[in-house]
Amino acid sequence: MLTFYHCPGTRSVMILTLLEEAGAPYTIHKVDVRAGAGGDAHFRAASPYGKVPAIRDENCAINETGAIAIYLADKLSAGKLAPTLDDPRRGDYLRWIITCVAAFDPALVHKISGSAAEARFQASLDKVLGFVKTTLASRPYLLGDELTTPDILLAFMLRFAKAVGALPDDKVFEDYLARNAARPASKRAQEIDQKLSAA
Repeated sequence: MLTFYHCPGTRSVMILTLLEEAGAPYTIHKVDVRAGAGGDAHFRAASPYGKVPAIRDENCAINETGAIAIYLADKLSAGKLAPTLDDPRRGDYLRWIITCVAAFDPALVHKISGSAAEARFQASLDKVLGFVKTTLASRPYLLGDELTTPDILLAFMLRFAKAVGALPDDKVFEDYLARNAARPASKRAQEIDQKLSAA
């Protein structure tokens, strides 16, 4: 059974949503990284940095959102949430995953933190959002008509950007967020996360 290390209300909601989309069996190991989960040996073994998300699948432990997303989608839902290795969309798929975790996320964090380099990160954020908008203006999801793993990551990042006032008002973004939020797996993930937050 796959173990998912999750702290409610954090980025690990992305992996929770992915697991729900895949329909795979898993158990949640709740950790509170805000209060310090350093004493949790099981979590620390899976996440050396003490950050969520992390997973343990048999003898394999993985941290880092992008790595987990690629691993789980390939293992649990290849051909659906992840294009297969010989699919011509595979490169675009990988590019979007890395864009979310290595370009969008850092630019957004620096933007809202008011760092000295805010102007540079605002320019980076504008470029990412422009690329996202151009892509989604011509299709419902990043790779076409069906949701894939990078859509799960992107939807979270756009919701976060909207919550902190960093997402421009635009019908393309609003429609995309509405499509993602209406998915049964997304609703289940939000319900699970809220219940864990209250527990």
